[in-house]
Amino acid sequence: MVAGTLASVPGSTHPALAAQLALLVAAFLVIGYVARAGVLMRLLSTPVLTCYLAGSGAVIIISQLEKVLGVKVGGRHLGKVTAVLRDLADLNVWAAAAVALTLLALMPLIGDMPQAALGAIIIVTAARLVDLAALRRLWRIRRADFALAAVTALGVLGVLAFGVLQGIAVGVIVSLLEVLRRAVMPYTAVLGRTGEEHAYRDVANYRDAETLPGLVVYRFDAPLFFANADVLRTELRRLMTVGEPPVRQIVLDAEAVYDMDTTGVETLHRVVDDCDQAGVRLALARARTPVRNLMRDTGLDQRVQFFHRVADAVAAYRADHPGLQPAPQPARPHRRSPLDRLRALLARRRSGV
Repeated sequence: MVAGTLASVPGSTHPALAAQLALLVAAFLVIGYVARAGVLMRLLSTPVLTCYLAGSGAVIIISQLEKVLGVKVGGRHLGKVTAVLRDLADLNVWAAAAVALTLLALMPLIGDMPQAALGAIIIVTAARLVDLAALRRLWRIRRADFALAAVTALGVLGVLAFGVLQGIAVGVIVSLLEVLRRAVMPYTAVLGRTGEEHAYRDVANYRDAETLPGLVVYRFDAPLFFANADVLRTELRRLMTVGEPPVRQIVLDAEAVYDMDTTGVETLHRVVDDCDQAGVRLALARARTPVRNLMRDTGLDQRVQFFHRVADAVAAYRADHPGLQPAPQPARPHRRSPLDRLRALLARRRSGV
């Protein structure tokens, strides 16, 4: 946007405008430093920032097409692209490109640059904002991050009718939605013991992990609060329902639950009620001190057992049920897609359970 404004001003005033722009940018940087505004960058993940810059580069390039190609069009950016594509047949594009390259080569010798040359320089600079290698890397490493980047790019391009700066809001909103998604639908797992004595891993990833009949070791990888508390209760109820042989005890690995609000505590009370109705005992392992303190203040510590390690809880279960042998892995271990989990939560909301 700034580059497009400079390109529309006669060349003789470019140095003065550039100096004013530099001072303005410096002033904003100082204000941002004093206000500690850098924390806002935490709201822009790498995929979001990558495609925000790519979208911004596309906007800048589109804004300069009229100057470089000589197509006189009106309207905003999308209208300019349409007009350029419609009139390309009437342009001697190769001649225009040759002129642009010549002007770029002779730039140090030219005092007052033509609009086409300045627009070409801006386009070349803006093209560097489009990092195709980074997009390919996102696609290869993590498809979810690539989808996040694609949504951001579409959002930035979708606000072309208003300008580039509105794309910042798009990037922040997309990042916040991703944070919300991870909080509302956290990673969960049923654990089994691997070859190491005290190592308990996700049975969906470790097919050799051993489980005991009637015992479910469940891990919840997020703080327990109002937005995801129903996930815990829904999944534990499902595990008690589909358990074969019937579930006798659930061990909740709470190491990742580093925080809990009152809704989380109330949900745990309901989980204990569900377990009591089903004849299942509930135990917590590796609970953090702040979480245990909150449980003590609400009386929850009187209703569940606490263990320092998952292995200790499993050993206590073995002692209560001697002679148990490891159970075979189920054909379809515990793992559901976020969409399936969201559907289950909505169904529970509608039923009022």
